[in-house]
Amino acid sequence: MRIGITGCSGLVGSELVPLLRNAAQQVVVLDNFTRPGATPKMPRPMMLDWIVHLAARTAIPRYPGGAACVFRENVDATLAALDMARATKAKFLFVSSYVYGPPQVNPVSETHPLLATNSYTASKIAGERCCLSWSVATGQALVIVRPFLIYGVKTTPGRLVSDILDCVLENKPVTINNADPQRDHLYVQDFCELLTRILEHPCQDQQIVNAGSGVCYSNAKVAETIVDILGGTQAVQVRNRPKATDFAKCVADISRVKKAFGWSPRYSLRDGLREVLKSLGR
Repeated sequence: MRIGITGCSGLVGSELVPLLRNAAQQVVVLDNFTRPGATPKMPRPMMLDWIVHLAARTAIPRYPGGAACVFRENVDATLAALDMARATKAKFLFVSSYVYGPPQVNPVSETHPLLATNSYTASKIAGERCCLSWSVATGQALVIVRPFLIYGVKTTPGRLVSDILDCVLENKPVTINNADPQRDHLYVQDFCELLTRILEHPCQDQQIVNAGSGVCYSNAKVAETIVDILGGTQAVQVRNRPKATDFAKCVADISRVKKAFGWSPRYSLRDGLREVLKSLGR
């Protein structure tokens, strides 16, 4: 297949691109056509089987343009990617985000009401709406994937596993802000395997699926697992600085994605963290 991808250098893209190339798929890098100020159209007609839209700005506090620019640029990038999919007759795979807000019930299924808690999640919800409208208008197939917390070797500042790994790499005490919240963490290799399953599937319509492990762990348990894998005896330090988004528990209902694509995560939290630490030379 010929697969166009945005966000090739990100947490997921940096793992997905070599995985696809190793499987003899042809990857077309589309980042230059979706970034702000980028060339709006591809220089020549090209037929693609799929476009996978991974690219998005996430770091609102660190981004000079602030929340409004994060929202606008993410939506604009999605619209640009959709325009390329229309022109190339490609199916569209939109990697959304956790878009449910504080869960009304656990596990969280795809029918749970959506709630934007910041401009990033607002841009993802808006992106989903754009994708659904595009699919209806063009008749082209669409899959929207809503990942919960993805972790891997490439760190994303502000996320639990990433911040703990930064402590480890800098030989600092392992410190977390709040011990109690329970979250669903999915190893990036499992997530990439799901994406490849979707790309191999004969999708013809619109589908929305969650992506998670189906299991949740407290922040303290995640930190303690990393310390234990490293063979350390140090205690995890807790700052007791809860965030407004630190609701008690969140776990993904993955029954729909299992049925639709025959996928289940292979890595437990401990196994995934062990692989990450091994890749980091720890």
